[in-house]
Amino acid sequence: LPGVQALQAALADECDDAPPPRRGIDVDLAALVYTSGSTGEPKGVMLTHRNFVSNMLAAGEVFTMGPDDLALSFLPLSHVFERTCDHLFFLRGVPVHYVPAIERVPPALPEVRPTVLPSVPRLYERAYIKVLANLQKESPFRRRLFAWAVEVGKQVTRVREAKRRPGPWLALRHAVAGRLVY
Repeated sequence: LPGVQALQAALADECDDAPPPRRGIDVDLAALVYTSGSTGEPKGVMLTHRNFVSNMLAAGEVFTMGPDDLALSFLPLSHVFERTCDHLFFLRGVPVHYVPAIERVPPALPEVRPTVLPSVPRLYERAYIKVLANLQKESPFRRRLFAWAVEVGKQVTRVREAKRRPGPWLALRHAVAGRLVY
């Protein structure tokens, strides 16, 4: 490419020193991350490529996902958690749907129907508070139905976390809960 070659030539003319030797992922800087200081003094940390790879691989052992999944992401791409998740998604071939702000997550959920939703605790806190507030307006029957569906969801989650498939009775109840509540 002409522009790239010209830039390389200009850099070569201006720099007599040889490029620094590669040191590898153990020490090569990948990111400088700064905290806002919301829990104390603002501070920064230097993260290496190894830090990201280590976190990504550890998360990959816990969270099984692949090309059949769909992630919904809303955190800034500069957020260290989002960056780690994205690297894992790319490694596993998980498609990612990005929304520009946390306020856009609720309307995106029924449209996108993600199977993976990486988040910070604040999103879940906000959702939980809203669900409980709405639930208080419902009839006792609807509240019992909701509690039943949540329990079915917990049972399905435990079975899946044990790397098993739900049995036919649990799968049927989960499908019914999905139609009526989720």
